[in-house]
Amino acid sequence: IGVSFFYNLKRDIEFQTGLYFYQTGFMRTVSNIKFLDYIYPGEDRVFDQAFDKTAFFRYRFRYIHMPLMINYGLPFKDMNFQYNLYVTGGVGINYLVDSKIRADLEGFTMNGKSTLDFDSVGFDLNKVTMHGSIGVRFEYLMKNKIILSVQPLFNYNLTPASSSQLQMRPYSITAAVGVNYRFQKVKEEKK
Repeated sequence: IGVSFFYNLKRDIEFQTGLYFYQTGFMRTVSNIKFLDYIYPGEDRVFDQAFDKTAFFRYRFRYIHMPLMINYGLPFKDMNFQYNLYVTGGVGINYLVDSKIRADLEGFTMNGKSTLDFDSVGFDLNKVTMHGSIGVRFEYLMKNKIILSVQPLFNYNLTPASSSQLQMRPYSITAAVGVNYRFQKVKEEKK
């Protein structure tokens, strides 16, 4: 969820920026948990004596995201000039808003609970990170100033998300779908 701004640098090159709310995460499984093991830093030990114990951890990170992208227009155009295709690349600056973990326990409970929620992810997270992005953007001109756009991207963290020994460098595949409004009139090409 967010807002984008585009600025034409040249005929087929534009600069893209904006502000977005961005959520990402990953899952991790811990199997073969033994009696008196710790499943998470700062939590009690496992006192359940069942043999088959597994914990499924879901990590969630929420960011305010600002992309700094260059879009290069490819020469693909239809006869009515309603479609545009761009190659996109750049960086994104992310500011960490919050992080949480949920652990679903299978085969045992802790303090009578089979689901645990944590406010900390167990390691020091960097408040500001940067990732590189590459992808494409497809535009469809609906009316003179209104454009439907789809922008799938591959993102990879250039700076680690954590400052502890566990150096997390997450990657993601995202897709932004939106309706854009151009403040300048879209110029029709001469035939």
